[in-house]
Amino acid sequence: MAREKELYRENLDRLDERFPDTEVLKYKDIADFMGRSVRFVQKHFQPFYKKELAGISKTVVARLLS
Repeated sequence: MAREKELYRENLDRLDERFPDTEVLKYKDIADFMGRSVRFVQKHFQPFYKKELAGISKTVVARLLS
């Protein structure tokens, strides 16, 4: 069974605090959270973007930030 990355829970908690009413984040939300540009986020997170969700789930973002 795969283990969670060390900071996964902390990142997920921070995302939940910042975006309490949503499960799917847009590129702009992630860019604001990280303090980076939308272009940077698009470049690095594009493989994880789901068209059917129109964004990236918070759990995936937390895993990528860990």
